[in-house]
Amino acid sequence: MSKFSTTSNRQLNTRSSDIDALAQRGYNIGHKIGEGSYATVITAGYADDAGHGVHLACKIIDEAKAPSDFVHKFFPRELEILTKIDHPNIIQIHSILQRGPKIFIFMRYAENGDLLSHIEKSGPVEELQAKAWFMQMAKALKYLHSHDIAHRDLKCENI
Repeated sequence: MSKFSTTSNRQLNTRSSDIDALAQRGYNIGHKIGEGSYATVITAGYADDAGHGVHLACKIIDEAKAPSDFVHKFFPRELEILTKIDHPNIIQIHSILQRGPKIFIFMRYAENGDLLSHIEKSGPVEELQAKAWFMQMAKALKYLHSHDIAHRDLKCENI
């Protein structure tokens, strides 16, 4: 057997095991919607014991694959911030789970996508709509600043 197929089989088994473990907690894993330097974002669903469901996005960080300074310095700060913030114009965290070296951050799914995708698909934003969205963004930033948090990655893909 080649090294590639052994690695691929191990990754498939780990993924299947992760999916099974998350399913036992009420999460259904969907498809990939994004990928960053240290994380992958997928769609997910969650249903509680009463059968109430919600559509989520799940950011998966594999600490075994991320640089040490990220894992030990930046990521703990991100988790601390995510668990503290509560504002209507900032994506809400549903839950954070850990399974081995992987952290699963479940958050509200932005069904309309990000601002960059919207602009690429629809063209320039009308002035009244831009004003409304800018006001929402300004209120969110004011909230963060009032909690001594600087965003540091403000761009259309994050709005």
